[in-house]
Amino acid sequence: DLLGEKSLQNLSQILSLADLVKFAKYQPLPDDNNLTLVNSYFFVNDTKKEEIKNPENTGDNEKTEEIENSNN
Repeated sequence: DLLGEKSLQNLSQILSLADLVKFAKYQPLPDDNNLTLVNSYFFVNDTKKEEIKNPENTGDNEKTEEIENSNN
């Protein structure tokens, strides 16, 4: 399961309100707008991929390669 239960609930709330606004001409209350904005923010942050930095590929390898090349 790629998404957690909370993320699915947030996404469901976002899409349900969006459908009501678009198709039923629903006028959401300011609290509904704020809740949807917060849920959207958390959904994006919970589901985005983060770049994993590999500490093995830092400048230390470059120094090792330079030393090996200078010995040849």
